[in-house]
Amino acid sequence: MAFLHPTPYPDPISKDVYHDLFEYLGLNEGIVQNYFLARSKRCHKKDAVAFDSSTVSSYSRYLKETRQGFNKAGDGLDTVKLLTLFDLATHQPIAFAREPGNLADVSGIENALKQFSFLNISKAQIVTNKGYYSQNDIG
Repeated sequence: MAFLHPTPYPDPISKDVYHDLFEYLGLNEGIVQNYFLARSKRCHKKDAVAFDSSTVSSYSRYLKETRQGFNKAGDGLDTVKLLTLFDLATHQPIAFAREPGNLADVSGIENALKQFSFLNISKAQIVTNKGYYSQNDIG
């Protein structure tokens, strides 16, 4: 990247500089949310936005979101929910979040709707697969 874009560093950027930069950016929630807001403004307002929720197993002991939850793999590992919003016209991600793996799927939808509101996406239609189908979820 340093060859294509000028940087304030005389030499190629070191791993330590990248680490410090991404750690600062990733831990600053205001910067993260402003980034997501800027991504949503670039999204085509007439097009649909897709929401994906995936639960994945994790060996990590350092992710605060890992919890014992429903695990399709049956491997007994803690899980994390990954929520992603996509612009269907460009197939680009708009926003993402991690949630505890033990939260119900319907909670993920509720959190996504809050994210839609923050991102100024006014009309949201939620289409789910059979993984969300239960009388409680529909209610």
